[in-house]
Amino acid sequence: MGERNILSNVFMKKYPIIFVLTILFCYKAIAQETINDITKTYFRSDPFDKDFSKFLNHLLNDPTLINKTLIKRTDTNFFYFKGQYTLHNPFSYKAIRTEVILAETEIQITDSIPQTDTILLYQLLGYTKEGKQGYEETRKEFNKFKRKFGDYFLNMDSKELTKNNQVVGTISDFYSPFNLISPLTIAWATFSGSQENVFAITIRIKVKENIAMLPETPDRF
Repeated sequence: MGERNILSNVFMKKYPIIFVLTILFCYKAIAQETINDITKTYFRSDPFDKDFSKFLNHLLNDPTLINKTLIKRTDTNFFYFKGQYTLHNPFSYKAIRTEVILAETEIQITDSIPQTDTILLYQLLGYTKEGKQGYEETRKEFNKFKRKFGDYFLNMDSKELTKNNQVVGTISDFYSPFNLISPLTIAWATFSGSQENVFAITIRIKVKENIAMLPETPDRF
């Protein structure tokens, strides 16, 4: 009888951990599916539906892109690509300019032990003209996006950008379990110089064996 109680206590202590891990893995899978939906909805080139090399070829050679900038990776430079779409406008407002950026960046993996890794930032930006209408259009797109996709992530952090006590933008980072950093960031802002407004989507990618995935925890690199 005592042995049965011991086994029962052990099971009861372990079961919540198993349950929590199951929930976290479900959230991770849902987050990946959600980001797949986002790339299909907003981006012309999808890094998750094909080999990364095919995605890269599709992006770099997209005939609808103009004003392209390409910096290939070297010992001293990270990869950087930027282009402007002539027709692509996936937003609910009419953008005066839609740009796409794919760029390598270095990140710090842990705070305690200095360790860095390189990931890719895949970004889409939709600009509007200056003024109240453009301000409202990008802000509404931001809120629409958050309502549609936000609940599928485990957590979200938001930060308002202010100038002269006026809100001029918001940045929201979305998190999923076991990811190294936020896999998704959205933002809207008004530029102080040109007074243009922009809505931006940023997806963070780690490439392994020619497959794009979300950045994972350090011990899984």
